[in-house]
Amino acid sequence: MTWCEGAIYNVGFETGLREWRRLLVPGGHMAVTEVCWTTSDPPQECVEFWNQEYPSIRTVPALLHAIDTCGYDCIAQFPIPQSAWWDDYYQPLQQNVAGFRERHRHEADAQQVADSVQREIDIWGKYGEFYAYEFFVMRAR
Repeated sequence: MTWCEGAIYNVGFETGLREWRRLLVPGGHMAVTEVCWTTSDPPQECVEFWNQEYPSIRTVPALLHAIDTCGYDCIAQFPIPQSAWWDDYYQPLQQNVAGFRERHRHEADAQQVADSVQREIDIWGKYGEFYAYEFFVMRAR
């Protein structure tokens, strides 16, 4: 079993599926999460944000096609709940951004980092219904 939650984007979805296959026994399982559009027509500001941050964002059907093309059968999938984004990620991150800004108030580069993180939080707050992380469990063919 290979498990990668929230990080396959670092190597690319298909690259991760193909490269990590060697880590599995025949018929082995892989579980990954990947950010995806929940609609085919998200708002332009949201699209622009994701085109900068992760231009490979796609819909669930496109990801399922990639899974199949890479030689896996998807045996389960579900979206990570929106509450997990806010309660477990963005709310603590928001609190940390405020403290980080204060600790580094005289450092322009640190403020730029904080601005970037704040932008992500704001985009999620405004457009979080248009994208999500999907959890995929697959078996190698």
